[in-house]
Amino acid sequence: MSDEHDDNLILKRFGRYLLLDHLVDGGMAKICRARFLSEDVQRIDAIKMVQPQYSKDPAYKTMFLDEIKVSFGLNHPNIAKIHDYGIVDNQLFCAMEYVDGKNLKQILDRLKSKGFVFPIQISVYIISQTCQGLSYAHNFTNKLSGKKSNIIHRDISPHNIMITYEGAVKVIDFGIAKAESNSEATQAGTIKGKMPYLAPEYLEGIDLDHNYDQFAVGLTLWELLCGRKHFSAKNDLAVLKLIQECKIVPPSKINPVVPKELDDIIMKSLEKDRKDRFANMDEFNRALVKFLYSKYPDFNPTDLSRFAKKLFAEEIKSDREKFYEFGQVDITDFLSDMAKNPNGDAVGLSMDSGGSKQGEQTKKTLLHKAQDFDFGFTKDKTGRVVCEDKTADAFEIERTNTEAKRDQAKTALTEKEKQQKEGQGSKKVDIREQRKVKKRRKLIKVVASVAIIISIAGVLKDPIVNKAKEYLGLNRQPASNQGVEKVEVNTPEIETQRLFLENLPTFADVYVNGKDYDYEVVGIELEANKEYTVKIVDEDKKPFSKTFFLGSSKPQKVLIPTLQDVVYGELTTSNNYYPGQILKVIIDDEEEEIRLPVRNEPERLPAGSYDAKIYNPEFGTERSIKFKIEEDKRLTLE
Repeated sequence: MSDEHDDNLILKRFGRYLLLDHLVDGGMAKICRARFLSEDVQRIDAIKMVQPQYSKDPAYKTMFLDEIKVSFGLNHPNIAKIHDYGIVDNQLFCAMEYVDGKNLKQILDRLKSKGFVFPIQISVYIISQTCQGLSYAHNFTNKLSGKKSNIIHRDISPHNIMITYEGAVKVIDFGIAKAESNSEATQAGTIKGKMPYLAPEYLEGIDLDHNYDQFAVGLTLWELLCGRKHFSAKNDLAVLKLIQECKIVPPSKINPVVPKELDDIIMKSLEKDRKDRFANMDEFNRALVKFLYSKYPDFNPTDLSRFAKKLFAEEIKSDREKFYEFGQVDITDFLSDMAKNPNGDAVGLSMDSGGSKQGEQTKKTLLHKAQDFDFGFTKDKTGRVVCEDKTADAFEIERTNTEAKRDQAKTALTEKEKQQKEGQGSKKVDIREQRKVKKRRKLIKVVASVAIIISIAGVLKDPIVNKAKEYLGLNRQPASNQGVEKVEVNTPEIETQRLFLENLPTFADVYVNGKDYDYEVVGIELEANKEYTVKIVDEDKKPFSKTFFLGSSKPQKVLIPTLQDVVYGELTTSNNYYPGQILKVIIDDEEEEIRLPVRNEPERLPAGSYDAKIYNPEFGTERSIKFKIEEDKRLTLE
């Protein structure tokens, strides 16, 4: 299926649902976002609709209904719920919980594009939550019949684990799950599931049990930590051979910051003999939770939400605008049509066609009062719609029913930003703003191959590594330099060693002895036998610093504790401060300058006591001043 998202509104009734826009289009089925048609219930679902020709196919219909049978009764916070199913206009469909977020594959791809890898503690938490959802499914018992369903998902991979922007983990797509309720056996010669995540017992043709899912979960955790699939080769046959051999590489051989305790947990879940794995998903989960909070005691599940919102800030803004647009649609006519024709479908309303009376009404109502979707939209005194976004930079946009006016609004915002950059604003851009610009441009580089990382670990004799080096061109000899005289320069050899940072926030800045470094998964190479101070700075967090001596015998590991949130207050000044004066304050051990007076736009400062200075550049004079900023309060300097 294609992951392309069609932004055009559909506005077509489909049974008890109003189709809003396309999420995914495929050959056999398509998925749309839809609103449940009710005056009392405001709910957005994901509607999976099977194409009519496949809906008539008895074999496909049986397979589709098997999926419904397996997952319809499941009700767990770590499993996406199915709300409804049936047939509308000869199309099989099911209405699923809409998961407002991204799947792990999308997050992995975004991280790779930025040169990042998953933080260890977040990876472990995600897989722990996945284990809880699967443990529930594995042990699910039908309350009416009292019979255990014996569900096996059989398709666990990064594609089928969703992360919401609020930090919830959801297992999705039980489409090929095996259960007692299945009506159809697997046909000979077919493979069900994604090949790189198959367990060895699948290839042996033995009956599968719940430990089959455990192996796929272990492979997914391995991939999060190492940034690549474990079973990867040039063709499917080679992949199957690797799975059959099942020679698992410990994650720490690829990513040196992975602790040995986590290595042991993952290796146990990936044992070739399923009897040697964890007894069940609950036992696997307990091992992960114990590791997580013993190694990272300050970890909080909200860290996952912050992580997701940082990665997809632009998508979140766009999606909230789209949801606001959904909320403006007047559903009165659709409800009336459903009352007259409850089992049928309504004619679609095109946003571009003005010939329909109902279409015209829809266009008008897009500008009416918003429905009660809680997405932070309000109206100011002038009637403009304002969206206060707490997860990303605050933005303001005037909603209109024409693209031209919307473009004008965006152009106005662009001009405002341009003026600020050219120094036309009343304030000097402070260090925190400079950091934001820097973060947008900064790409932390990750090691290009397994061979390079293992090279650092000192195991280059492994033939697999040599093959990887050969493939990447790392074994190639330099071109001949015939006729070029070699000049030997005697330079003293400097001993170096590496610094590894554990639990480093993804978007944090790293400073070593005041120098800014791009942190890589292979650590930072520094001159040995010297004293260093590492400082970690993250937006809206209190900075962390530690001084240590870097010897030459072994790498230095520094565990970064969970950084504490910074609380803010506001600062303004009275008319006693005239233009030209500068307030100098120390924030995060760095001096910031605030141009005075501060009146219309209060200056946001971390709460705390300040020993500051007021500098008059005209006379070259300074005077000291003390003040205190309190959380969520405004101080006016008289």
